[in-house]
Amino acid sequence: MPIFEYDCQDCGHNFERIVFSEKQERITCPKCKSERIKRVISSTSFIVHGAFSGGSSGCGSSGFS
Repeated sequence: MPIFEYDCQDCGHNFERIVFSEKQERITCPKCKSERIKRVISSTSFIVHGAFSGGSSGCGSSGFS
């Protein structure tokens, strides 16, 4: 289940919401209850290591063990 980040267009509050399905009910701002929200692109919270990033994976010389 993906977590999406939203900005309220009325009060500027930034919040996250877990999305259970594509047909989810309308999302409202938890602070001001406005329905004028915009989904924003979240920054990632992981770092890629290994053969794909050009670094060392620590899993042996080939990157896999």
